[in-house]
Amino acid sequence: MGGTLTIEAAEVWTLTQDRLTPFASANETVQRETHPIVALRAGGMTGWGEAPVPLAPLYLPENVYSVLDALRHHLIPRLLGTVLEGPDSVAEAMTPVRGNVFAKHALETAALDLIAQQRKTSLAALLGVTAEHVPAGATFGLPDRAEDLFDSIDAALASGHSRIKVKIAPGRDRSILAPLRKRYSDIALTADGNSAYTLADADTLASLDEFELTLLEQPLAWDDFVDHAALQARMRTPLALDESLQSESDLRTAIALKSCRAVVLKPAHTGGPWQARKLHDLALAAGMPVMIGGMHDFCIARAANIAVAALPGCTVAGDVGGTDRYYAADLVDPPLRMAEDGMPVPGRLTVDTGRMKSAVSQFSLCA
Repeated sequence: MGGTLTIEAAEVWTLTQDRLTPFASANETVQRETHPIVALRAGGMTGWGEAPVPLAPLYLPENVYSVLDALRHHLIPRLLGTVLEGPDSVAEAMTPVRGNVFAKHALETAALDLIAQQRKTSLAALLGVTAEHVPAGATFGLPDRAEDLFDSIDAALASGHSRIKVKIAPGRDRSILAPLRKRYSDIALTADGNSAYTLADADTLASLDEFELTLLEQPLAWDDFVDHAALQARMRTPLALDESLQSESDLRTAIALKSCRAVVLKPAHTGGPWQARKLHDLALAAGMPVMIGGMHDFCIARAANIAVAALPGCTVAGDVGGTDRYYAADLVDPPLRMAEDGMPVPGRLTVDTGRMKSAVSQFSLCA
C-alpha cells in the first residue's frame, strides 16, 4: 500500500478547447469551454482533477473565476499538509468552505487519483465498481427543428449510444419531442428543461407524458423542491432533479417531499466522485433510478463520471459517451471512446502532459 500520503503541493491551469459543434440549451449557446485543471503532488506522484464549470454562472452560481479564487485562497491552503488516510480525507479538510462544489470536485478527483496510484488500483475500484463497460446516452442541444437532429441521432445510435437526450425550452418542447418520438418510437428518450419553466407551464409539461419519456430533467427552478413536487404529482413521466441536488441533504429533501422519481447525478456539482457515490447509495436505497449527467466535460472529469456510472443504481444510460464527440483532442491515454459494449470503464488515468502545453498556468502552492 505504500507509506503515508501527504499533499505537498498543488498546481492549477486553465485549459480552453473549442467544441466541434456549438451546443445550445435554454440558457445559452456554447462554442468554447474553459475548465480549471488541478494537479496535486504527494509522495512523488501527481493526481489529476478537473472542474468542468461553465464560464458564466448561468447553470449554478459557480463559474471559472469563482473556482480559481476558491482553489487558490480557500481550498488548496486547507489541503496542503493533509494526510490522505482515505477517500473522505479531502472532503473533511474542505468542510468549512461552503458550496464551491465544482472546485471541490477537482480536488477530490485529484486526491482519489493519488490514493488509487498508491494502492496500485483505479478510481473505479476505489468506488467498488467491477463492471468493465457502461451504457452511454447521447445528449443534443436545443435545435431549431427536431429534423435538424435526425442525422446526428442516427449516428449516435449506430455507434452504440442507448439513450437520447434533447434540450427543450418553453415554446420549443412538444414541437421537438413529437417528431423525435414519431421517428424513434422505441428508443429511451429523455428531455432536459434546464430550469426554464415555471408552474405556470404545468399543463404543457404534463402533456409531455404523451411521449413516454424515460425522464424529464429539472424543468423548474434550479434550487427548487416544492414546485417540482407539485408538478410531479400531476405527471406520469418521472421528473429527475439535477441542479437542485448538490448534497445528501438535498436528496433527502427531494425524497421527503416527493419532488422527483429519478435522479440525475453529476459528480461535478456534488463535490466529487466519492461524494456522488453517497448520493447514489441514498437514491438506490429509496428505489430511485439514477442517471449520471455530464457538464461538457473534458476527459479527466468524464473518466470520473464513467466510473460513477458503473455503480449498480445507475440504471439509466448516462451522459458518459466519449469526449471525441465534442472535442478534437483529448488529454488522456488511451482516449475515452465508445466501444461495441458501451463506454469502457477507465483503469489508471494517464494524463498526456504534452497536450497540456496549450493550458494556461494559473498558480502553484506548496506546503
